[in-house]
Amino acid sequence: MDMTEVLASNTSNEDDRRGHANLFSLALAVSSVAFVEGSKTMIDSGEDFPQMYKSHVSALQADKRPCWFSVIKVSDTEPREPKIPGRFNRPKTKGQASPSGDEDWKKRGAIVDAFKRDAFGYDEYYPLSHTGSYLSGAGVGYSIVDSIDTMMLMKATGDREIDGMYNRAKKWIDKKLDFSQVGQVNTFETTIRVLGGLLSAHALSASPPPETSIFLKKAIDLADRMLPTFITATGIPLSSTDLKEKTGYADMSNGGAASTAEATTLQLEFRYLSHLTGIPDYWAAVVKTNRAVRHALLPEGPALVPIFISPRDGRFVSSDIRLGSRGDSYYEYLLLLPIPNLAIVNYRKQYLQTNRTEDIYRIFRAYRSTKSTLAVGVFREKMYDNAMDSIHEHLLKRSPSRKLLYTSEFHNVRWPSYDEQPDVASWHVEHKQDHLVCFLGGSLMLGATEAHTSIPPKARDLTRAAIRDWNSGQDLIETCMATHETATGLSPEIAMFFDKPPTSGPGSAPTSLKREWYIKGENRNYPLLDARYILRPETIESLFIAYRLTGDKKYRSAGWKIFSAIEKHCKIPTNKGGGYASIRNVDNAEGEAGWVDKMETFFI
Repeated sequence: MDMTEVLASNTSNEDDRRGHANLFSLALAVSSVAFVEGSKTMIDSGEDFPQMYKSHVSALQADKRPCWFSVIKVSDTEPREPKIPGRFNRPKTKGQASPSGDEDWKKRGAIVDAFKRDAFGYDEYYPLSHTGSYLSGAGVGYSIVDSIDTMMLMKATGDREIDGMYNRAKKWIDKKLDFSQVGQVNTFETTIRVLGGLLSAHALSASPPPETSIFLKKAIDLADRMLPTFITATGIPLSSTDLKEKTGYADMSNGGAASTAEATTLQLEFRYLSHLTGIPDYWAAVVKTNRAVRHALLPEGPALVPIFISPRDGRFVSSDIRLGSRGDSYYEYLLLLPIPNLAIVNYRKQYLQTNRTEDIYRIFRAYRSTKSTLAVGVFREKMYDNAMDSIHEHLLKRSPSRKLLYTSEFHNVRWPSYDEQPDVASWHVEHKQDHLVCFLGGSLMLGATEAHTSIPPKARDLTRAAIRDWNSGQDLIETCMATHETATGLSPEIAMFFDKPPTSGPGSAPTSLKREWYIKGENRNYPLLDARYILRPETIESLFIAYRLTGDKKYRSAGWKIFSAIEKHCKIPTNKGGGYASIRNVDNAEGEAGWVDKMETFFI
């Protein structure tokens, strides 16, 4: 979810429909109806099905397209537009007044002016030098495509300036965005930002959206060019894709291994595209990825995954285990995506995408072969729940005095290896939490309720594990807010936590320190990258979800406090070009001297 989408929802007094669309944009049809019956039947057939998309890819590389509609029967009664489930469609509740939205809408001019003048058409934007850059070839339109759903939400208020910029962006996508001129791109980033942006724009179009919308056309073209990267020995996609040549490339800087988070965070977009088009190829590609991940999981031990997996043999590489970079969205997407049947790994975020109509999406069975290929051995149920159990048992810690709940990491003391399976018992525990991990608080609360309880939920409506997850989610959000206790009111990229009380030896908190966490290198004149704030939205996302599920105004106020800090320390005045900059050290309110010349696309 883009930060401005969340803030627009949390601060505007307009129709709640925009707020609902925000969450929809985050999940890319979290609650879309189950996949059309014909394609589901073919997918359920098992191991032979992925062969179907290989022939499709071969035809695509030859610039031909077979018609899969001849084998897919789409129901005439199937909804054209997925709807958000549960309590997100509730009416406004008394006592939920928001901070004034007027200031929010006025201040968006800093983004609008800079974006129109300098960033249009570029992948990345540098607000201090008033220029942009392409990531590859002619670029893939990161800045425009990743923010067009935000424009659609904001123009719904009748803002003519935003409406004009949306029309200009839509025209650019139609006339200028040409994936055939683009070289190598990151498979994951292009999927979540560009393919996801196009599908979000299509979903937010007029109801019902036209089947031939330009957004859907571009999404199909992009997805077709990315399909070959899934054709590996295991189905785990390669890290890079050459869109012009329609070829995948492994990340040789990591020995050819793929990031676990990246490989397992492609399903929403590709499955939703299958849902929209009736073409099973996109669905089949990501299903095979999930099957490979399932087989890589050890039936014994914690349901935690290393941050690298091999596309070559499908085994996890013996590497760090963490909920931050390269691991975060694997756990986040356990709550979002659907997977077809028990022959394939099932996750719970996937269960929500099917409007909870198929409970099998919450079940995972891992089998180990013994004397033959017959499936015998271990049964593991409720993959999401098992992962959360393991996170609570192994990764969640409390600070010594304030009892802040934070996540730790398992660090492998050796270089990543393909020759051994992970053994967390022998690894070092690092009391380190990335800002990225702040997604987990809201995710736990959403997983505990599935957005179907009262606001707030009653204990009698939740299982014992759900109560645990609900409480942990709230506590993690409090910790993330505690990491905003800095000179700027903004959170660092990485926070290190003290695991011992004051005066108790190495790793303990100094008695003079009010915070129970610190930033590596924070006393240096030139701090490490850990001290940066790069306009990340994860804490804001969790605050948004927590407010929606509880109705507690403290979460909205906390979000507004962060926004105010961004306005004060990151906003570039209009007379200097406008836009927002990252800052190099959250513990040093040094003004312009601390600005970093980059505005991430996920900010808008």
